[in-house]
Amino acid sequence: MSISRAALKAQLPRFEQPPDYQSKVEEMKNHYHALDASGLAREFSFMRKMKRDLEEQVRDYNVHIEALSQLLVETLEASQLQNIKLLTGETVTVHTEAYPTIQDKTLLLSWVHNSGLEELMTLNFRTLQSLVRERLQQGKDNPPGVQTYCKMSARITGGSNEE
Repeated sequence: MSISRAALKAQLPRFEQPPDYQSKVEEMKNHYHALDASGLAREFSFMRKMKRDLEEQVRDYNVHIEALSQLLVETLEASQLQNIKLLTGETVTVHTEAYPTIQDKTLLLSWVHNSGLEELMTLNFRTLQSLVRERLQQGKDNPPGVQTYCKMSARITGGSNEE
């Protein structure tokens, strides 16, 4: 069962962007006021595609950056160097840090509870969103400490722009 858009709009306060971001949005909206609904939809689709292309480029750059980082670590360690200074004034160093990964979630959660560290645990936004949506569909209240807003946004479906 899905809760309707009309029910969400009637039941929840409207989501508002942070003021500094919303002022930028308002300024940008001025560029599109002359467009009709069809023009707005085309521009929306175009911008979403541009964003996907840029995100793909970022993923590609991340691969390059990781490859260069690994090669720099190997090269600097083999040369027994701590850093290398560039003509730009920048210094490249080998950074070392502990990087934990969870192998057994149950054991970790038990340790967190036994250590009194529950307040350090956070709930992933998508998990919370799913939990709240399910509770709304069941007619239940928000979990304590949670405020839910009605956020509406445009989406594109069909064609080659499937979201």
